[in-house]
Amino acid sequence: MLVNPVARRYAWPLVAVAQEHGLTEAIGRDLDLVLATLGADQRLSQILAHPAVQASQKKELLRQLFSGRVHPYALNFLFLLQDKKRGHLLPVIVAEYHREANRALGILTVRVESARPLTPAQRDRLRSRLAKALQRQVSLEAQVRPELIGGLRIQVEDRVLDGSLQYQLERLRQQITRTAPGA
Repeated sequence: MLVNPVARRYAWPLVAVAQEHGLTEAIGRDLDLVLATLGADQRLSQILAHPAVQASQKKELLRQLFSGRVHPYALNFLFLLQDKKRGHLLPVIVAEYHREANRALGILTVRVESARPLTPAQRDRLRSRLAKALQRQVSLEAQVRPELIGGLRIQVEDRVLDGSLQYQLERLRQQITRTAPGA
């Protein structure tokens, strides 16, 4: 999986601190809460992203919103991102936090792309089959990519298994153009 190196640089130390204090899952939930809160309020996100708003003002806003709702380590992490002008990277940092936390816990993160959203039953069945095939506990990162037309594209670490209709049609097109007389 392509990883933003800046996201990894910020996520990994937070995972290490969370593990050291037995807070890996709690910090992950806190970060998810922050993302959900910011995602639900566009105005709040705009204020936090605006370059004219000083870091100290952004930190005070975050303190008012999340003090007592998230662990102090998570809140301090949000402050650090504001101080370093990296607040805009929070979504990719949180995704990397979850990948690194899962890796530390021995859970393999598998990225699954589909043309339409997978139902919970489909996700469970796919997770179970992948866990059995890979002989490891699996966490799915699902993404909808309509251009796939149908089927799935599965990425496990640096390997991609492409069973999408888009890929199959492209291969068919290549075979036709390669074997066409006079082409």
